[in-house]
Amino acid sequence: MPQPATAKHYRKLLLWTMIPLAILAVGAISFAGYKYYQDRHVKGSTAASSQQAKATDPYAGWKTYTDDATTPPSGISIKYPSDWQVNTTGTKSYGWSITSATASITVNDLFLDPSKAARQGWEFCAGTDACPGTSADDKTVSSSESSINGFNAYTAAIQSSNGTYHVTVIRGNTQSDGTAPYVMFTTYSTDQATLSTFAKIMASATFKSDASSVDPYAGWKTYTSQTEKLSFKYPSAWSATQSSDSTQVDGADSLTLKSPTGAVSVQWYSSVEGIGGACSTYIMPGTTPKPDDLGPCPYFYVLDKQKLTGANLYYVDGVVEQSDGKTYQAWCGLQASDGIIQNESNIGYMLFTAKNTFAGTNNANTSGPYQAELACGGGFGGTIGSLGTKAQATAFLATPEMQQAKLILLSASY
Repeated sequence: MPQPATAKHYRKLLLWTMIPLAILAVGAISFAGYKYYQDRHVKGSTAASSQQAKATDPYAGWKTYTDDATTPPSGISIKYPSDWQVNTTGTKSYGWSITSATASITVNDLFLDPSKAARQGWEFCAGTDACPGTSADDKTVSSSESSINGFNAYTAAIQSSNGTYHVTVIRGNTQSDGTAPYVMFTTYSTDQATLSTFAKIMASATFKSDASSVDPYAGWKTYTSQTEKLSFKYPSAWSATQSSDSTQVDGADSLTLKSPTGAVSVQWYSSVEGIGGACSTYIMPGTTPKPDDLGPCPYFYVLDKQKLTGANLYYVDGVVEQSDGKTYQAWCGLQASDGIIQNESNIGYMLFTAKNTFAGTNNANTSGPYQAELACGGGFGGTIGSLGTKAQATAFLATPEMQQAKLILLSASY
């Protein structure tokens, strides 16, 4: 039979109940203390790390410039001191500049075969119009090849007749057209503080991984031929002059495009006829013809050929050796498959057979199609730039305004 609980029994029961509760309370207090310590320690460590990172950031307070607004964009991104400024006007033909009150860094953008090292990019343009301020007589005092943030680079000190200048060339990502930007930074400053800043700016350089995806035609205008129905785009900064005639063809349309510096022009003719001239394709430039023989034709070297997506035509460019065999010029134009699409001696008319413009009254197609032209230069030969050496003519093709001319021709479509 159950016995009634005694006071002693109740005291033992209470004791066994409170012991676990006390253990739980001590554990809770210990855990709370640990969490408090941990939170304070983590927050303190994070704040200390943040302050340390801020204190050791070599570019704290500097600005960032990314070249994605020019056409074509190089995609390079650099940091520069807050009291310096980036200038994208005034040197637009060749790139841009970074300046302070006492120093200047000029930047030249070239677009070349990406198989070239940065050093070869510099050798390609040094002493040509593509890299103004340089001369073929300049002597390299010291140089080194390296990698800047994963991009191939070349740095050199060069002695010229005007003093010593320092150059750094960085090769960027391959673009959608198969070329790569070679960005060349040059300064004539000699004081050590400026040279240290120059080196620091160079060390910050990187390239946008998606530079090739930037729409190269953003903000461009479009021209459409009323007679030939061919359309092409051109930069809004280029001048465009229309005419209602094309050689001797009444009612045809033409357009002359000129770059901001005036160094590059592109010519459109919807209908061409009546061009004369003759030369011999059987003798090379520089050769003296026999009496009563024709003189030699120019010799066209093809450096780039691309099939258009909007027309059955090719964009072609290169350098042409003049008849004297001594001088060269750059050239570019649209050509059909039977045109100048490989190295050859040719009189050099940059024409192709029209698709929608025919000879005859009211375009009646009584005498077959006319010839049309979309090419560099102001005449029918597609030549552009000054006469010079083969290297100078080749380098001129890589200048930004010539790259814009290339994009104009590549945009042509019916």
